[in-house]
Amino acid sequence: MEKEAVVERIRAIVHDEFDRKRAEGRLSLVHDIDHVEAVGTYAPVLARFFASRAGIPEQHMEDIEFDAAVAGWAHDLVREATETEPHGPAGGKKFLELYKTDDVLRQIPEIDFYLMLKVIENHELNFADTVEMYGSDRFALAVAEAICVADKVLEASGHRVLERRAFFAGKERMKKDLTMFQYPEESFLSVLGESLIRLYQKSRADTYPGEIRPLVDMLHATQYDFVTGLLARAGMSEAEAADFFLKKGFPKFTDELAKRVAEEQHLGGQFFSEAEYPRIAGAIKEAGDSREGSSPSDRAVSSDVFVRYFAESETPTSAVRRYESDGNLTGLEWFGSWMDGVLAYRSGAFRERFAKLIPR
Repeated sequence: MEKEAVVERIRAIVHDEFDRKRAEGRLSLVHDIDHVEAVGTYAPVLARFFASRAGIPEQHMEDIEFDAAVAGWAHDLVREATETEPHGPAGGKKFLELYKTDDVLRQIPEIDFYLMLKVIENHELNFADTVEMYGSDRFALAVAEAICVADKVLEASGHRVLERRAFFAGKERMKKDLTMFQYPEESFLSVLGESLIRLYQKSRADTYPGEIRPLVDMLHATQYDFVTGLLARAGMSEAEAADFFLKKGFPKFTDELAKRVAEEQHLGGQFFSEAEYPRIAGAIKEAGDSREGSSPSDRAVSSDVFVRYFAESETPTSAVRRYESDGNLTGLEWFGSWMDGVLAYRSGAFRERFAKLIPR
């Protein structure tokens, strides 16, 4: 079996599936083929990390990376924009049909195929439930953990989530449940409100498992860089912003959340210790130092420009392609840095950078 040919085949099949569903209007613009590209790209690195931690010998690493790559590409085979049931089981069924009928995929050894199938069927589980499900099966667990982290952690933080949030909260939701703000002039406020919900409640850095803390530390540092700019653009502190969104009736912004923001004040520099979260703590300190002084900062203007860059585009991908073509015409340092990070994530160049951060 030629592993590269198998990976390329499943990649081509998934691209065809997504092209068809996109043409039929059945895909979310923030959950398109670029999401699957990312999971297929980053899952093998993560699988090697989890396998190493589990004590799996080096001679098995190539197989583990292969299984993670195929499962990563195939994990969202049947995903659509609107769903009423989990798509994992249906995706597994589709993967089984392909295995039986496609000459290239049929080359996958059965032991590898059924591992991939189980991972695809159950990839919507959270990290803790994933660990519990696979138990002592170290090989399968390493692949399943890799898909879980690539699908959820990488896609919910760092530069990737900046573009998704700028487009989704800054554009798509502005005509649905965020009508209290003017599009696109106040899109940055919608993105700020959603960012506070995520950083303080839904995707908190301190709720991720300790073994991937270096990766989470780096990814969340990017988010705090960005939120600092949004707050500066809004002219508010975290506590003031929380009170503002609560009074505005921002969806899912509760009294409890506003109280938590006021009490914790992540950007105050006391919440994240430098020992546990060196990158987040460093980003927060740098942001605090940059606030000493002056007029509207590069960071504040950049955050607004970044949001509008995506919010005023037809799709996130079209915004990225425009930047690839034109470069940073704004001359804004932070805008260029964030956009370059988006490009690095999408292209896979980010892979080596984050691989170095995960202890082996």
